[in-house]
Amino acid sequence: MPAVFLHSTFAYFMNRFSPQFSLPALLVGSMMPDVEVLAIYYLTNGAIDRLLFHSIIGAMTIGTITSMVIVVFIYPSFVSFFVRMDKTYIKKKCSFSWTLIGLCLIGNVSHVLIDATHHTFNPLIIQY
Repeated sequence: MPAVFLHSTFAYFMNRFSPQFSLPALLVGSMMPDVEVLAIYYLTNGAIDRLLFHSIIGAMTIGTITSMVIVVFIYPSFVSFFVRMDKTYIKKKCSFSWTLIGLCLIGNVSHVLIDATHHTFNPLIIQY
């Protein structure tokens, strides 16, 4: 099973290095490929566990778009409900911009590159 939250350490350190970067975009982007793993694994009873989001092309396209949609539309409500943070502050950090898209892209691609060095499979190509 994937350890989704281990990839978030990259996002945390990147945000510490440059605090103007949106931590929500980096976090969601770095965890998005493993969200696909959970869904595919359970839908196929474990026969398939990685598909499109664990390839460079999939991470750069569909993974980034999905991450961006989640950050802009779902993340602010989710975090303000569970963490009790000010929703307007969170929405400001999650507002749509080219930087947000770039940070979602960085999160997704970093996940795939980290997986390439830690797993026996090669996630750099689409797996069938």
